[in-house]
Amino acid sequence: MVVPYNPYLLANFNCRMNVEICSTIKVVKYTYKYIYKGHDKIHFAMYSDDRSKEIDKIKEYQSARWVSPIEAIWRIHRFPLFETHPVVINLQLHLENYQSLTLKDDADLRDLLERPTSFDDLKTVDGVYVNTFREAAIMRGLFEPNNPQEQCLEEAALYHMPYSFRRLFATLLVYFTPADPRSLWLKFKESMSEDFNRTLNLSSDQVQHKVLYEISKFLESMGKNINMYGLVPRILKFDEIDGGTRDTSFELSFKVNEENIVAISKLNKDKQVAFDTIIDALFVHYKGSFFIDGPGGTGKTFLYCALLAAVRSKGCIALATAFCGVAASILPGGRIAHS
Repeated sequence: MVVPYNPYLLANFNCRMNVEICSTIKVVKYTYKYIYKGHDKIHFAMYSDDRSKEIDKIKEYQSARWVSPIEAIWRIHRFPLFETHPVVINLQLHLENYQSLTLKDDADLRDLLERPTSFDDLKTVDGVYVNTFREAAIMRGLFEPNNPQEQCLEEAALYHMPYSFRRLFATLLVYFTPADPRSLWLKFKESMSEDFNRTLNLSSDQVQHKVLYEISKFLESMGKNINMYGLVPRILKFDEIDGGTRDTSFELSFKVNEENIVAISKLNKDKQVAFDTIIDALFVHYKGSFFIDGPGGTGKTFLYCALLAAVRSKGCIALATAFCGVAASILPGGRIAHS
């Protein structure tokens, strides 16, 4: 990628500074919505020329909004300032054994117990009692059918290898959750088991357990648990020791980029102070919590990469997390915090 830059500004401020050129009509939205995070505010006060009059700064204080000509035109023509897509509406639901019930003081408990509207009633559809609310919703036709996910898996089963097919199945569960995951599992579990059936001398139950374990690992890497999807009518438990070893092995096998190692020797004076302080707390005092602050372009990410390289090059584990995917993508081995 070619990043536009200004050599004079780089030399003058001694920091990384990118130059952005905005040349479309959206520059108005970018400037007044993103950069300033809202309207410009003006704080001012008015004083009387009569110096003998007592001045009350609290009463005379004024707070106003300043609208520039560009923003005024944008609002006059009613151009959209922001949008939310897709629209998300929070629905307040009462779940069984999760929230307390609140009853009126004058309510008769016997009448409440005799009412047919209950959790068991919600799980009963046409006289058939099911185990979960999701199954009841599916039977009532409240979920969209599995057609898109099923068509995707039918096509993938023709040419995907079992390993990649299992990974695709896990991805669909996380990002395109089907209405009935169990039916998809029952239909395509043979395609996901072909490699184990061919190479391992195991019973069908053992093969199924191994396939579910492989799917579980993919789901765990995306922050999900296989028991959330009810693929089988029981709670699945796998060897947690193996899982811990797998995560540790992944972090310890992370290859440190030579460029990040060299970055340690390229820190300026201020970054070197921060680097030495944090490394000292890590390897000498074994504790510490630090906050790095600075405007965009001052080299915070450069410092982070140097710290990560210093820790990982010594055979230690360093977890690089951020609150959004864009920020995590610029860190070596970065991931979003909730993963």
